Amino acid sequence: MLDYIEEWSGKLDDIFGTTQRAFRLSDELNYDWFYYDGDGLGAGVRGDARVINEQRNESKIKQIGVDMFRGSDAVTNPAERVNAGESEGRTNKDYFANAKAQWWWGLRKRFKATHDAINGEAYQPDELISLSGSLKGLGKLTSELSRPTYKFNGAGKMLVDKSPDGTKSPNMADAVMMCFSGYRNSSQSAVANFIIIDTKSKATSETCGRCVSRATSLKIATKPAGFRIIAG
Repeated sequence: MLDYIEEWSGKLDDIFGTTQRAFRLSDELNYDWFYYDGDGLGAGVRGDARVINEQRNESKIKQIGVDMFRGSDAVTNPAERVNAGESEGRTNKDYFANAKAQWWWGLRKRFKATHDAINGEAYQPDELISLSGSLKGLGKLTSELSRPTYKFNGAGKMLVDKSPDGTKSPNMADAVMMCFSGYRNSSQSAVANFIIIDTKSKATSETCGRCVSRATSLKIATKPAGFRIIAG
């Protein structure tokens, strides 16, 4: 259940100021880490976060984990089949041009699985997604989620266009996509987790979670018994 999302403007601020805000929010919401979008201007978050954590360490304040999401990165689990369980068929590395395409497609599959579950099909709780009806900015978020389009390049690999026809980049939808992805940064050996609650069965299941930053915005997520996203 996605029950919280927040977006703010980075106007008249810089990457360092936005990174500081991400740390403050992490403290307020009791988060131990966040992920940021490392492509483009967001690449500067890494150095800024290191400086802030050094200052926190000197002041004996808990450091916050900071990891990078890169949509331009190679796909995760490249040898796995696009359709899990198949012994034949195209693999992730043969089907998707990059991580962005892989995980936007993964989010599409979550919504499709949720639609099928509502209509009586069998389902796995950790393959679904739900947006709270009381979610602030729900209208804007759903609009952004429906915006991306896809096509195939000359090599037959999928590309995703998040902003077709010159539309604005879907920052909130990006946060949701990254949070629900199973992304593995090619330079990292491990990722963090968040817990999704199946409110009908009260059972929990783990899946990989992400927090991300984009240009002068940061999207922060995850804590036990649900998750939160803050997008700026």
